[in-house]
Amino acid sequence: MNIKLLILLFGLSSISLFSQNKIIEGKIFDENFQFLENAFIETTDGKYYTKSNENGDFKIIIPSEYNELKVQFVGLHPYVIHLENRCFINVILLNHFLIEFKTLKEEDKFYSKRRKRVNRKFKNILKNNKYRKDSYCLSAN
Repeated sequence: MNIKLLILLFGLSSISLFSQNKIIEGKIFDENFQFLENAFIETTDGKYYTKSNENGDFKIIIPSEYNELKVQFVGLHPYVIHLENRCFINVILLNHFLIEFKTLKEEDKFYSKRRKRVNRKFKNILKNNKYRKDSYCLSAN
């Protein structure tokens, strides 16, 4: 009887070791660097989600195996963030244009160029310490 109880306790404790969570925080902006209230942040499978507040801030607790978040806002181009062990992220959503592209590759190229240009501008803003920079994760239980 004691051996079964010991095995059960060991099994339950090992499950909790593998089910660690991480806290992701961040700030959501539009491409004019205005805060976005009620931007929708979710895991790519939609299981975990939250919204940004009036200052563009958000906080979400997700299992550690998740490595991507999708950010959306009405009228703006959605963006998938690769977390790469970051726990504070700044996200800039670009205006969504109704342009007819011949292929998805053309559309990706268009938004990629715009994203690079906006990110360069944002890096200059970060140099002036106006906003918090991306940072690495800590575990949350």
